[in-house]
Amino acid sequence: MAFDVTKLPDYTNQDSTDFITKSILGASTLSILAQSGKLLTNVKGKQAIPISDVDVVLQDNSTDAAERNAQGGMVIDQVIIEPAEIKSLTNWSNRQLTDKFTVEELKAKFKGQNYDNAAFAEFIGNEQAAAIASINEQALWQGDVNLPGTGATKNLNRFDGFLKKMKVSGATGVAINLSGSTTGATIVEKLKNGFLSTKVEVRTQPDFRLFISKADYQLYIAALSEKNLYVPATEKVLFGTDCPMEIVEGLVGTGTVVFTRLRSLYAGTDLDSDASTATKYFSPETKQLYIDFQYSLGTATAMHNEIFYSKVA
Repeated sequence: MAFDVTKLPDYTNQDSTDFITKSILGASTLSILAQSGKLLTNVKGKQAIPISDVDVVLQDNSTDAAERNAQGGMVIDQVIIEPAEIKSLTNWSNRQLTDKFTVEELKAKFKGQNYDNAAFAEFIGNEQAAAIASINEQALWQGDVNLPGTGATKNLNRFDGFLKKMKVSGATGVAINLSGSTTGATIVEKLKNGFLSTKVEVRTQPDFRLFISKADYQLYIAALSEKNLYVPATEKVLFGTDCPMEIVEGLVGTGTVVFTRLRSLYAGTDLDSDASTATKYFSPETKQLYIDFQYSLGTATAMHNEIFYSKVA
């Protein structure tokens, strides 16, 4: 057996940035925000995000008016994002690692592949990063610093998530509750009615999206099949509309859907700092491998008058 626990940190620490990045971008919502430029990756402490919306009024210019009659203006919604400093510290015993290595080595042999310490270090790092990414995804939507740090909510009180922040009054008010409008016999009808109840000037923008949990999306697909309607798995568009759907794990368990422009959701982290690291080191005294992830993460919502939400399940 090629396994040597003392060599694992040597292989893994050099990939620290890669593992930290996976723990962040592995969250489905953060991946979406990154693609739209709404994931800020160099946030140190508090950072202001200025959001503006210009109202232009065209006037008659066929005559030389003696007086100036300025019209229109700009709505400015400045929000503050302050990522929380977070860490994940785990200990792996030599026996745990040996058993894990044996299982992964057997899998590789069945595929006719060689398995060594470098491959095992990659596996362990990816496994940890994926677990953290899953937690981050849930916290992005359901996070609340007032939740108890035990039981089901033990990982949700590091920072406030989107669902909480969008309901706090800002320069443009609070998010709009569509619960009275999302009626219907099926989730398909509820989503369609909810979409049609949003402001037309908002839902016609190219960055308008419907965020829905994977569990509720499965109900949606099942409801379509009951109507003998076929929708390709690659077509993430709300049936009967042109509204793109974003299926995210972070909303699972809430029964809530969110209609919003992408410009209203922001996440912040600091991937350029030494404070964002993934390290592993072996202690000869305790015979344990310590796996530590340190990073920052936080959310911000803007233009609340463009965010609509409702319970559909």
